Amino acid sequence: MEATDEPEVIQDDKEMKTICSGFEISDNSEGRVEEEVLDYSHEIPSPDDGFLQVCIAIDPEMSETLRDAVWNQLFTMSEKVDLDDETIAYVPCAFYCVMLETEKFNQRPFPYSMLNILKICSVSVMEFFDKLSRWIDIATSSKKIQEHSFKIQSSLAVTVVIYKKLVPIFRSLFRYVPSSASQSFDSNSLFTFVWLIIIIMKKSLPCEDLLTCFHMLLCVVEWIYKDLCFHDCEEHIEPESVTHMMENKDGVRVLEVLCRSFDGVLLDAKHFRTHWFNVKRENILPSLNHKDLDIRNNF
Repeated sequence: MEATDEPEVIQDDKEMKTICSGFEISDNSEGRVEEEVLDYSHEIPSPDDGFLQVCIAIDPEMSETLRDAVWNQLFTMSEKVDLDDETIAYVPCAFYCVMLETEKFNQRPFPYSMLNILKICSVSVMEFFDKLSRWIDIATSSKKIQEHSFKIQSSLAVTVVIYKKLVPIFRSLFRYVPSSASQSFDSNSLFTFVWLIIIIMKKSLPCEDLLTCFHMLLCVVEWIYKDLCFHDCEEHIEPESVTHMMENKDGVRVLEVLCRSFDGVLLDAKHFRTHWFNVKRENILPSLNHKDLDIRNNF
């Protein structure tokens, strides 16, 4: 290379830096670029009244740092892509991404409930995930945010299926007991109790695949059913279900009947009950008396 070429190279480099002045150049930027949320070098105006009202509804004392970070991402997206005149529906998406970045991925819980934010913005859970997929594709290339979102959607999909499977099982085993002055523990209370245990234990499963979750559901139902039978809660027990349970000459086999009636895999269900459910439930549900649950009197 001739000596006269060097100034031209330096000059070209200066021109490139001038053109790219809106971007921050760092030696280790290559390793961090996929973790960064969409940046916008133009001046961003102050939050509008509609957005501020949403923030006040979420928390009147919300930190300006969080509020401004969410607004910056929301405004940036609205400038770069068409949000279909549904900006309010994308506000939860911005909160989700910003809070997830801020909280460093599950090191601490989110400062605000996403369900509460969805309620304030009048956005359903299904609509939120539909818009979140588009939002993440455009607003951030963070692999961790994408993986976290996918994990939540997968878990929610399994939960929906499990809920749909629980309803007919519950109706086949338990009578409808309305609430009254003499009966505070009604069918709604019983169903809520069963579902709450399922949700709590589901979060502790080593793997949230559909079959494992379904067998966990059957184990919970069996546990509750046996407790009600043991304490003579006849008002809650469906008589026809008792007949099915006693068909086996070896005695009551609740889990076997449930697997046979609702397409469970008996061997896997028994293995799960022995090696996980009976072992882990005391640690997962420490507030319950596992030797004598006695739901009607204790809950």
